Order: sequence, then C-alpha cells, then structure tokens
Amino acid sequence: MNVGKEFDIEVKIEDDPKPSISKKKPRRVAVGKAFDAKATIGPASPESQDATTRTQIVWFVFAMGAIFLFGATLLGLREGQFGALGSVWSVVGPAYGGIAAYFFNAHRKR
Repeated sequence: MNVGKEFDIEVKIEDDPKPSISKKKPRRVAVGKAFDAKATIGPASPESQDATTRTQIVWFVFAMGAIFLFGATLLGLREGQFGALGSVWSVVGPAYGGIAAYFFNAHRKR
C-alpha cells in the first residue's frame, strides 16, 4: 500500500543570485512512505445484517407503493375518476410517512 501520491511542485526563489534549484524544472515529490499492510474482512456483524434487511424491506415497500400509485394514476387518467388513486394513497401515504420519519428523524442515534 502506498501512502500519499506523487505531485508536481514548482519552486520559485527570489533574491538569490545563484539558485540551487532550477526555477523552470518541476520537482516530483512523494508525500509519505510506502509500507506493507494487510486487511482482513471478517463475517458481517448481526447489526449490519439487520440494517441490510431493514433497507431491503424499505426499498421493497417504497417500490411497490410507487408501482401501485402509478397504476392508480393511469387508471384514473383512463377513466376520468381518481377514486382509486385516493384509496391507494390512503394506504401508501402513511407507509411513506413512517419511512421518512424513521430515516430522517433528527433525534435518532447514529
């Protein structure tokens, strides 16, 4: 693993009659030194598995709600009555509100 990257640096020396460093030639400088490092990845913790499961459930609920809302909107546009959209929104709206309240709660511990 390398720490740091090479980059170009230009040095300007003022008021020096015989500069030891050329003013026009850029220098290549490496910040840090290379060293060997090993990383191991262990099994996932139960907390991360729970978080992954919750995230998948939320995305499923969100996607299904969006599909049903889209379908009810198309049905309303076709028939001219949007009663089905209101019915779907009465179920999907609170679910979306619960998701937003959980994920955007300012007082939740992180």
